[in-house]
Amino acid sequence: MVDKTAVATATAPPTRVLFVEEEEPTTLKKEEEEEDDSRAAVEDEDTGAQVAPIVKLQEVAVTTGEENEDILIDLKSKLYRFDKDQWKERGVGTVKLLKHKETGKVRLVMR
Repeated sequence: MVDKTAVATATAPPTRVLFVEEEEPTTLKKEEEEEDDSRAAVEDEDTGAQVAPIVKLQEVAVTTGEENEDILIDLKSKLYRFDKDQWKERGVGTVKLLKHKETGKVRLVMR
């Protein structure tokens, strides 16, 4: 139900009348919000449909080159380079000091 109230300004002639509509508080907005919440829950729901893979891939053995080495240090760090009288960040990753089991040589690897 809408309540219409006539509002006239002091400078306007009496023939000009402005109507202002005032809305009563309703529960429609709450109901709409509940419907939106229920729709979001339906979208997240598992339908149980299973999709077969288009391409079948074989497992491949991946070697990192670290198989015959012991890790001495393993730290998360940033890599910087010096360019034109200032240090610039080159990347972020894991730095490892690796010692070869047979030769005893130590190498630095950042990935």
